[in-house]
Amino acid sequence: MDAEMTRLLESLRSGIKKKEPGTEEEVQVIDTQNLFWTPVELVKTSFPEKRSDNPRWIKNFGYYNLNLQQLEEGRAVPYGMMAREIFDYFFNKFVVNLNHQIENPHRFYFSSTAEFVNLVKGNPSGTKVSTDQRVKALEMLLNMESCAIRFKQAVSENETISNNNYFIREYRGPAHQALSMNPEIQTKGEIEIELDYDTFALLASKKKVPTKTYLVQLAGASVTARDLIILIASQCYSLHKRNAEYIDFKYSDLKNILGKNDSIEFRDFSKDVKRAIDLLKKNYEELFLYDLFPAEVVSKKRGDLTLRIFKPRESKNILCA
Repeated sequence: MDAEMTRLLESLRSGIKKKEPGTEEEVQVIDTQNLFWTPVELVKTSFPEKRSDNPRWIKNFGYYNLNLQQLEEGRAVPYGMMAREIFDYFFNKFVVNLNHQIENPHRFYFSSTAEFVNLVKGNPSGTKVSTDQRVKALEMLLNMESCAIRFKQAVSENETISNNNYFIREYRGPAHQALSMNPEIQTKGEIEIELDYDTFALLASKKKVPTKTYLVQLAGASVTARDLIILIASQCYSLHKRNAEYIDFKYSDLKNILGKNDSIEFRDFSKDVKRAIDLLKKNYEELFLYDLFPAEVVSKKRGDLTLRIFKPRESKNILCA
C-alpha cells in the first residue's frame, strides 16, 4: 500500500467520531475493514467522468484495487453518467433475480435500444427516447461489452483474492460500427445480453440488497451527486452498525475517495460538492417531509471544509445495505 493511500486510510480512521453524553467528543478508532465501502460502491463510482483515450483505468481504495481494461481498438473504457446507470441497472436487476431465484439471473433481453434506455432510466412504462440517448446508451453498452474488469481484494498481508473477467460474457445486438451509420435506424435492433455471472456474483456477495431506486432519483443528473449519495448511504449503514453518531470526511480525502482527477482544482471540486449536497438535501427533504438529509458541509475555519455524515432519523429512507 503506497504512502498516499496509507495517509488516506489513517485520516478516515481518525475522522470517525462518537459523542458520549456529558463528555467531550472522543475519537473512536475503527479498523478500516469495517468501513462500509464495498466493491460495488467502488465500481459504481469508478468509471471516468469523460472519455479517456487510455485503455486502462485503475483505482484503489483501502484493501481494494480495481483495474478496467478496454480490449477493443476504437472503444473507450465506459465513462460518464450513462455508464454508471447501465452498471447500476444490471447489478440491481441481477441481485433481484438472484434473490427471487429466477433461472439465469444474468441473462437479459430488450426488444430495442429504446426499451433498454427506458429500463436503465427507470421508465418501465416507456417514454420517447431521442436518437442521441440511444446512441450514447449503445456506445456505453458496447464499451462495457469489450471491457475486462480485474478486481483485487487484499484479505491479509500475505493473501489476495483476484478475478479477471468481462462485464458481459455474451452480447447479441447492433454492432459498434453501426453507431456512425444512420444511428436512428441502426439502434432499433433487439439486444440480448449475458452478464459474466462470476463477476456479478462476486460483487453481489458483498451487497445482498440492491440500491434503492430513490437514491438514483435523489442524485439527479449530477455525477458528483451520484457518487456522494452512494458514499453517504453506505456510511449511514456503517454508523448504525457501529452505534456511532457521525463520521467526518475532509475535502482532500473525499476527492481521493470519489476518484477525481488531480487536474480538478480543489476550489472547483468544493463547489461541486456543495452544489451536490444542496441538490440531495432538497430532493431528500421533499421526498421525506419529516426527516432531515443525513449529511452536511461544515466549516471550522476558512479553507477547512468537511463533509459530515450522521445517522438519519429514519434509517430505511437512506440505507442501502
